[in-house]
Amino acid sequence: MLKANISINLTKIGQNSAKISTSKKGEKWANLEIAVKDSVDAYNQNISVKFSKDKNNPDEQPIWLGNGSTYWTDGAVPKASRDLPSASNNGNSNIEPQVESKDEDDDLPF
Repeated sequence: MLKANISINLTKIGQNSAKISTSKKGEKWANLEIAVKDSVDAYNQNISVKFSKDKNNPDEQPIWLGNGSTYWTDGAVPKASRDLPSASNNGNSNIEPQVESKDEDDDLPF
């Protein structure tokens, strides 16, 4: 896990209203991409924030919204969300990955 301070330019969000979607409840949402780098820039920042790319327009130039810096980490390398256990495990965060056991008598030639 990591914690960070991030600043976002709200003017750029307003200027790019096509990037804002509205839910069925009328709530406004923006899909953002956040990149955390292993090194800092000249301003001691290692995080950048931009609008997520439109899948229908992959050649579109990125719209940068802000940046920030990490101020705390537990030292572990974050995993991709698709690699994390789901919330349906009743909050058990100590799940061991399942490892296939190799049977010696599997009758395979290799």
